[in-house]
Amino acid sequence: MKPSPSQHPAPAARNTRRAFLHRVLSGTAALAAAGSAAPLLAALKSSRARNILIANAWHCINIGDIAHTPGLIHLLATFLPEVNVTLWPVPSVRPGQERELDPRVRRMLLAAFPRLKIISAGGTGQKPAVRPDLLTAIREADLFIVGSGGMHASPLDVWRATTDRPYGINGVTFGTIDRERAAVLAKAAFIYCRDSVSVGFLQQAGISGPHVGFGPDSTFALHLRDDERAEAFLRKAGLANKRFLCVVPRHRYSPYHTIYNDPNVSDRDREIDRINAEHASGDHVAARELIINWVRTTGLKVLACPEMTYGVPLAKAQLVDPMPADVKRNVVWKDSFWNADEAASVYTRALAVVSLDCHSPIIALAAGTPAIHLRVPTDNPHKSRMFADIGLPEWIHELEGMTGARLTEMVMDIHREPAVAAQKVERAMTWVRQRQAVTMASVRAALPA
Repeated sequence: MKPSPSQHPAPAARNTRRAFLHRVLSGTAALAAAGSAAPLLAALKSSRARNILIANAWHCINIGDIAHTPGLIHLLATFLPEVNVTLWPVPSVRPGQERELDPRVRRMLLAAFPRLKIISAGGTGQKPAVRPDLLTAIREADLFIVGSGGMHASPLDVWRATTDRPYGINGVTFGTIDRERAAVLAKAAFIYCRDSVSVGFLQQAGISGPHVGFGPDSTFALHLRDDERAEAFLRKAGLANKRFLCVVPRHRYSPYHTIYNDPNVSDRDREIDRINAEHASGDHVAARELIINWVRTTGLKVLACPEMTYGVPLAKAQLVDPMPADVKRNVVWKDSFWNADEAASVYTRALAVVSLDCHSPIIALAAGTPAIHLRVPTDNPHKSRMFADIGLPEWIHELEGMTGARLTEMVMDIHREPAVAAQKVERAMTWVRQRQAVTMASVRAALPA
């Protein structure tokens, strides 16, 4: 008598199920704390396809904002592989300027996630939704998720005005929360903040519960790589594996009016330009001293590279051009912007990343590379807290007061004892993966039966 298909599933089915179970169980010890894996397995047997709509993709001129989106989709694909995901890009732009996804970012996402559906960008100006593709996406979705970044309220307001189905918030930073916003947040199926300060704001607003707490920025889940492009660049630049530093510059304020070539320059824009010009040199003193000390001490190279598009010329002006001749020959300038997958491939091969911006260190840590973040005084201190929250307080420092000698010593510690640094990264990322499992268990629980 032949065994029934249910007794012995086909090899392809066994491999699919085995691969799924491996993804769920590896690095996800927190599933035991959040509940058993039974709901995950039971949901696989459901005949009705579930749909999740996510709002994300705030910018395509910033590899951190680019990385938010594939990070969240990767988590959903890993823990809820049977669910269909639709991306609603909601770019953070100046009034009257709405932009679609950059074509290279779109290609990256669709190549990595062939089942992903992407609707047109924008559409937060009308509540309830009236744009046909957005209205259809909302009507088809069983759950809505606002993805990592600052808390973007507009897409959530559109969702709530259009449907009464559940919504959740994953990996965001909050400021203070007023009574009206607290009432909206109190009805969320889950809220995960990427820093403990934001969790405190929720608690002060009276918002707590089993599905409220710390949940890592989804950039920590970035798994995409463009090894071919990265390796071609590294070969041309003479940057050997684990034999170079990456140093990432930053202005005090992102000059969006310049980034987006906005002809309507405001008084605030002019003030931003003035502040950036006033502080640009001083803010990069420690990084320049690090580069000089590194090259002269080790003889190894440095890659000056961007997190945002404006970082390309800024890196040249502050980290390359001022170098003494004997150092400059060992400093490579990334003279064009890159996608998050290429940056991740390069950071994977770096000895360490030192950055005045906060998402390059996250991309580096997700790739297994030590990273030091120097917070400029005008950046949100709450989101920078997330490095301490995952167990790496020694790699997050205030830029003001940082000296080149002190920064050099931190980097040389990594250079002298790479195994110790690697252990720190692994401990932190193990904690991140555990929290990711908890957040995805909450997503699972929020899906209507």
